[in-house]
Amino acid sequence: RFLTPDSCDTFAANLTHVERNNYGIFLRIRDALVNVGSAAYSLGAGFLDDLRSSAHTSANEPRTVCNGARCHSVQGFYKPKSLCRRGVRETLQRLNLWPKNSSGPSNDAAYALARNDNKPIPAKKGESWLEKNLGFRNVMGPGVNSSTAPVGSVLVYAGGGFGHVEIKVDSQQYCSDFCTGHPIDRSSTSRTLIGIYLPKGNR
Repeated sequence: RFLTPDSCDTFAANLTHVERNNYGIFLRIRDALVNVGSAAYSLGAGFLDDLRSSAHTSANEPRTVCNGARCHSVQGFYKPKSLCRRGVRETLQRLNLWPKNSSGPSNDAAYALARNDNKPIPAKKGESWLEKNLGFRNVMGPGVNSSTAPVGSVLVYAGGGFGHVEIKVDSQQYCSDFCTGHPIDRSSTSRTLIGIYLPKGNR
């Protein structure tokens, strides 16, 4: 069963005096759950299966990568293709979470998804492009990072020029235009997590 803030409270009421000496750790877990809120538990198994399948399709898609006038085709499930935002967009479009006729913010950078127009990044909660245009919810807060983010989250990073965006499709897989076994900020110190976004409600 999923842990929720209410079930945490029920568990806490049954702790012995000795167990309460270690209650600080438990409180931090509960606080993280409160920050995530009900959206963390509303993404059903069927939705997550569809999300994972769609993300794998995007990761396997052959891409044309250009460097100036020189272009070449790149394919490979684990091979970055410098098209992370496109991979995430196509994944969400297959699930009808992103309009088919929309390519996203006018700024092509991945970090623009966590931005409010041309204002500084990250946007205040409720004001990012993903929230204002797609109805996502930013659940980033104390105790909720790229590793502890709920499965189904869209993770947006600044740094590295254009930033990065990826979807946490299960506990050990993060996908965009490729898939990897860990979030990008664990392998690149130039990437800073600036938003963790979940679709609202049970899709």
